[in-house]
Amino acid sequence: MLFGIIIKKGKTEPAAGKTPNLVLSDDACAVIYDDKEHKIFLWVGENADIKSRFLASRLATIIRNRKFGGAASIIQNNDVIKAELGGTKVIAHDIPPKYLAGIR
Repeated sequence: MLFGIIIKKGKTEPAAGKTPNLVLSDDACAVIYDDKEHKIFLWVGENADIKSRFLASRLATIIRNRKFGGAASIIQNNDVIKAELGGTKVIAHDIPPKYLAGIR
């Protein structure tokens, strides 16, 4: 099951119910994780601002440590992310607030 959040201009936006193709844009960052595969996808849009990049990176690290005990891989290559998530998958839930508290 996929969980995700969009980070744009330093603010978080919900990603639940959207396909990854809608979330992965050039002007935003996104953190999506698969709780069954223990993978965290850290999307950094080409034109994303520095604050959003920092927050997305921090959130990916928080999730890796708190959710998976450090045992999850963080995938940062945008081409790999598109290949793995670009199919028919839908982001089922937003990332829980307990993880977002670390970036606010």
